[in-house]
Amino acid sequence: MVPSLLSYSEGDDGELITYGFLAKEDIAQAKGKAIYGMFKNEFPDGMVKPLRGSGPKRSAEELFLAMAQKLLGDIKVFYNKNRHMGAYQAPPWDEANIDFALSVPASAVFADTATSADAATSADAATSADAATSADTGTSTYTGKRLRQILIKAGFDSVDGHSVLEDVITESQAAAIYSLYTATSPDIFQVNQTTIVVDAGGGTSDLCVLRVEDPVARTVTL
Repeated sequence: MVPSLLSYSEGDDGELITYGFLAKEDIAQAKGKAIYGMFKNEFPDGMVKPLRGSGPKRSAEELFLAMAQKLLGDIKVFYNKNRHMGAYQAPPWDEANIDFALSVPASAVFADTATSADAATSADAATSADAATSADTGTSTYTGKRLRQILIKAGFDSVDGHSVLEDVITESQAAAIYSLYTATSPDIFQVNQTTIVVDAGGGTSDLCVLRVEDPVARTVTL
């Protein structure tokens, strides 16, 4: 898991230096650098101040975009270095069909439910247009849309055959999918067996229930 950290040079006009693990190393020696992190909690419209060092507040959206641009470059390098591994030879990056999927915190889904209920309650006192607006902003759907816009702006769909999926899943669902994909044995998940996958980290622990429905059709429910 790449740490959500960005390292900038200090000052109001600080430039992005690095991100992820290298930025994590800068925390211990942050002289002359401003380290930003924990910006997921402020997305999409909040402002973030440095965890270490001196620098201006930056919008969570700006930080997400900067990280997405850096991440895309590393994904491309990793893909090209590893596409010849194993029996399957993946096509070159510019010829591959790649769908990028988005995940959001499970708390965003709960916010979605609460916001929709609040919008329904206030519908009598507001116009239907106002209710629709309040139902859309601040929800997991809205968060997913904003993240998708950032990835598109960062270039994730800039190659023919590359796309950013509109469907959004929770982080715990993403962890369950990863667990299924990386299972060391094909029999580790039995038919109709219920498995609870825990996504712990970043100050939260989310749960997802995974059940294999049809091993022949390779379908599961989350």
